[in-house]
Amino acid sequence: MSADSVYAVWEHLLALSKIQLIIIGLSLALIVAVSKISRFLFLLGFVVIFLTVLLPEITKRYEQSQIAPIINFFIRQGMDATQDPPSPAPPAEQPPKSPSPEERK
Repeated sequence: MSADSVYAVWEHLLALSKIQLIIIGLSLALIVAVSKISRFLFLLGFVVIFLTVLLPEITKRYEQSQIAPIINFFIRQGMDATQDPPSPAPPAEQPPKSPSPEERK
């Protein structure tokens, strides 16, 4: 696009009335909104298909494979390794001793 064509488009836009500019703005906003809605619906459909069709098939293959026990072993080892050590019991506080009758004197 050359500078002359950009200038010609700008001249054309300046010549439009307010109503025409509002209509152009609304149509661009509508195009953007439809684009965002269609993208959302596509992603929603993809997630639904993944959860209803692909995930059960992947889970079934994983359960029947020989790698499942190995992964479960590593998961158990990781859970054991990341356990917090048992906290030592805090020392029991001794109640203050009341002075004996001899100390009171």
